[in-house]
Amino acid sequence: MTVSITANNRLFTRRTPHIAWIIVLFAVGQSAGCGGNAAPAATQAAVSVAATPSPLVETAAATAPATATAKVQSTLPPSWTPAPSLTSAFVPTGTPLAAPPAGLTGHLMVLSGEQITDDRFLPLVIMNPDGSNAQLLATDPNRGEYAILLPDGKHIIYTYLAGGTGSVLMRSINLNVSGAQEVSRVWGSAPPLAQMRMASVSSDGKLLAFAAQNILANEQYSAVYVVKLSTLYTAPDTPTVPATTKPPVPTKAGTRIANAPPTAVQGSLITPTITATPSLAEQYLTRVTPLNIGENNWPAISPDGKSVVFVTDTSKVGKDGIDLYLAPVAANSKPINLTNDAGAFTEGAPAWSPDSKQIAFMASAPNSQNNDIFLINADGSNRRTLVHIDNTNNFRPHWSPDGKYIGFTSDRSGKSEVYIIDISSGMTYQVTHNDVVNILSDWSKQ
Repeated sequence: MTVSITANNRLFTRRTPHIAWIIVLFAVGQSAGCGGNAAPAATQAAVSVAATPSPLVETAAATAPATATAKVQSTLPPSWTPAPSLTSAFVPTGTPLAAPPAGLTGHLMVLSGEQITDDRFLPLVIMNPDGSNAQLLATDPNRGEYAILLPDGKHIIYTYLAGGTGSVLMRSINLNVSGAQEVSRVWGSAPPLAQMRMASVSSDGKLLAFAAQNILANEQYSAVYVVKLSTLYTAPDTPTVPATTKPPVPTKAGTRIANAPPTAVQGSLITPTITATPSLAEQYLTRVTPLNIGENNWPAISPDGKSVVFVTDTSKVGKDGIDLYLAPVAANSKPINLTNDAGAFTEGAPAWSPDSKQIAFMASAPNSQNNDIFLINADGSNRRTLVHIDNTNNFRPHWSPDGKYIGFTSDRSGKSEVYIIDISSGMTYQVTHNDVVNILSDWSKQ
């Protein structure tokens, strides 16, 4: 059976074994491997780690030897440009790597299952960072993508395909899968936005950034939007009707007119000022990117809610390619190019560190379907490789709540699984190991 996954906003197809209609949606894997060489000067050391058996792992996998690889990071000059090797001696073995260490906080949102529909969306699963306590949250018809757990620990926002219409929209559900409602309810669905996807939320849960396209505003390409979530569960579906403004009432000649400005007098022509109530979109929705600067995707709002980093493909408008951009959360802002590599790499899926000082992202070389994981300072300096294995795809990084680890997805075992890397040591651990596609969508602090 053919399974397709989305990475770096492109569709990749993987061949996976056909399984029965009753699908094992998730399983806890063991251990983990290294992200590869950060630079030619980096060295590696193999460390034997005992794996903790899990009842959810098939017997052969549970009894297989587990190893973990430690990577020694090297100091790289600011001008260094990463480039994946063209050859590889890496052979996928399918053997799970070491399980994540105990004590990791937060929860992982994982897209886990077999693709059975053309929309490429998968069931949503929430689990502990070590892969334990995995719980299925949404299946048909609630299969989705780009799922995030809000900081309140009670609600999930994800992208789904509206049945019968083909519309790609975003909805919110409770952890018990009840209370489904459209995110567009906040701004009364006016304007109507299409292709709503790739949501990220500020650390206080008040702001949500996402990519979408407003056809009515003549948006030829997707834009970055930020919406205030404070009214997601209380906002009215239609704008509030403003109170009636009383017309001026004449009084005696030469005196002021009631309900009119202080300077208005009897006999003058008065036009009362009536202030219109802003629409819900004007109150709660902001388009950050200027109109038609290119295709804008992968927005990630900073933890403090002041900035958003995103990917813009300017080749759509005749410029030099795909890069990471940074902009303040303001209408029609002026984005700053962070990577500025003139198309040397295709960047995607940026994610802020909890302290807002660094950004993790994936990037691939031209004509390559394989990504590496990189780190860069928030000002665009000190770009460096975090995860690289030749001829493997490592994508969609997410920071741990304490900023010490990064979770990501990799096909190093021959299929997509979830891994976690210790940033300081380079030690990599495996979270999932089963017969279906597993893609990390979020690492929440709750």
